[in-house]
Amino acid sequence: MHTSFSKGTTIWIKFKTNETTVGKFSDHKSGKILLEDGRIILIRDISAVSIRKLK
Repeated sequence: MHTSFSKGTTIWIKFKTNETTVGKFSDHKSGKILLEDGRIILIRDISAVSIRKLK
């Protein structure tokens, strides 16, 4: 799974619980994705992550 993006890229995240969220990528640390709004997402809780694509 690709977990590193350019800083400021809007990403879409799907969790293993089938919940989804959207946020701006800030940084990638060991086992975590940091979003610009301060949220920390654990990679082990993610089933899919991608650049947000508007339809």
